[in-house]
Amino acid sequence: MFNPLTGVRIRLPPHPTMPTKHEDKDDPHFLRFRLLDKVIVYEADNDYNSIVIATPCNLLDYVAYAKPGDQAWTTLVSSPNLIGLVEDVVRWGSKMLFLYVRGVVGYCDISAIQNSEPTTIMEYLPSPYALMNHVKRHCFYLLESFGDLLMVFRCKKEVLYENRRHNQDIFYLTTHFKVYKLNLSTRNWKEVNELGSVALFVGNDTSMSVCAPEISNCKSNSIYFTYDEWDFRDAATLKGGHDMGLFNMTNKELETVYDGGDISSDLSTALWFMPKF
Repeated sequence: MFNPLTGVRIRLPPHPTMPTKHEDKDDPHFLRFRLLDKVIVYEADNDYNSIVIATPCNLLDYVAYAKPGDQAWTTLVSSPNLIGLVEDVVRWGSKMLFLYVRGVVGYCDISAIQNSEPTTIMEYLPSPYALMNHVKRHCFYLLESFGDLLMVFRCKKEVLYENRRHNQDIFYLTTHFKVYKLNLSTRNWKEVNELGSVALFVGNDTSMSVCAPEISNCKSNSIYFTYDEWDFRDAATLKGGHDMGLFNMTNKELETVYDGGDISSDLSTALWFMPKF
């Protein structure tokens, strides 16, 4: 891993040491599903210079991690009741939390990862079915925000022709967001209508929370989002990248952040980048 801003490098094991279910190496669009979906960097508690890398892998139902010096990636196995892909990973105190596709949250102790001990991801919070049964297309993000655990719910709509066929240029658009905070006493999710001076960043990368007044040109009480829909990246015209912007929590309106055509790609779209090394 290379940080182009600081020049720091972290040596990681070869990607082939991860398990894979795909063998077709000739089709680049199929090959991309063997690559990493998200790479998340954390400082280990027992060594300031030791960085733990958690890597959810697209289309594969496992999470792998590695530390500098490891010769191979270590796979974290999910318990049988945790089904589907891992969408997001966040550190929460002494635990590492894993957000699954249906909103279920799993966990394992971070000490097990730091010490390279065998561990299984267990259920931490059940799926919040009541929050998502009214929207056909959506996705979740999980993040820590100044001591609070937040689940961000992104609602989308498909854009259709009059004859009900898919519009091959647009496919879908984000319509709005919902934010929920974990009530630690009841272990339930409670809707949050205001973020105050906080801004959230979500997309196909690490979900982040920042104090907006401390960052130039950053709007408070807003959610910045990038394109993260794998299904429609091969669109003939817009490709991946068209669904990007800012959701204002005050007036519940969407705003444009950047509309340049150079962010469109059928393989890799724009990312939020806040280097930790």
